[in-house]
Amino acid sequence: MTWIGVQAALCRRLSPLDPLIVAINSQRPLLLIHGTEDQSVPVAHAMAVYVRWQGPKEQWIEQQIGHVGMYGHDPEGYCDRVAQFLDRWLQPQPPLLPS
Repeated sequence: MTWIGVQAALCRRLSPLDPLIVAINSQRPLLLIHGTEDQSVPVAHAMAVYVRWQGPKEQWIEQQIGHVGMYGHDPEGYCDRVAQFLDRWLQPQPPLLPS
């Protein structure tokens, strides 16, 4: 879902793009959530993206958490952080008028 969400936010498909290149050119807000025990995406790669990200950014790194394990580790904290991030960066949309 995150990959789909990033593509939607950037209004483009990202499959052919390197995340490090996207990071250098992006001005969009980033919430990086990562566990240090991720065997699929090393934390060093996540941090490289974070350091290069040009837009506003926040990070949440936890020790001893594997790939996509943050929610299972702290569901309430995860929901709170994501909701706060979205509240900070999503602009309210005007109500739809009946046609």
